[in-house]
Amino acid sequence: MEYDRYGGPEELEIRTVARPQPGAGEVLVRVHGTSVNPIDVSIRSGGMRIM
Repeated sequence: MEYDRYGGPEELEIRTVARPQPGAGEVLVRVHGTSVNPIDVSIRSGGMRIM
């Protein structure tokens, strides 16, 4: 899920992105799970805009 503007859950979109290619001295890490915390909801809704 990605979003590129403030708003409610209707702003979330499922997008396909290209697999990143690690550069020299970098590693590619596989993510097995994620979560949404209250601060994530506040950021998305614009509550943290001043930061």
